[in-house]
Amino acid sequence: MLVSNWNQRLVRWAIEQQQLSFEWGETDCGSLVRRGLELITGAPMLKLPNYSNEVEAERVMRKLGSAAEFFESHGATADLLNRAASGDVVIRPGVQDGL
Repeated sequence: MLVSNWNQRLVRWAIEQQQLSFEWGETDCGSLVRRGLELITGAPMLKLPNYSNEVEAERVMRKLGSAAEFFESHGATADLLNRAASGDVVIRPGVQDGL
C-alpha cells in the first residue's frame, strides 16, 4: 500500500536530504533508500543495526546479502533502467566500477 501524496512527500524529503552532510547510518545510500521507501509505503522497511563508519556499514550490509537479492526477496522485480518510475530503487555496482 502506498501513502497518499507520496510523490510530493518524497520530492520534498529528497530536497531536504540534499542539504545534509554525508553521515554513515543517516545519509548513506542504504539509509536514504530505506527511509525513502518508508515515506512511500508508510511502513518500516528494515530495522538495521546502528553503524557510524564505513567498516561497520559494510559489516551490516554483508549480513543482508546483495541489495538486489534483498529487494527481490521482498517482492521487487528487476527491470530495464529506462522503465524506472518515481520511487523505484536503482541498483548498480559500486563507485569503483568506473561507470
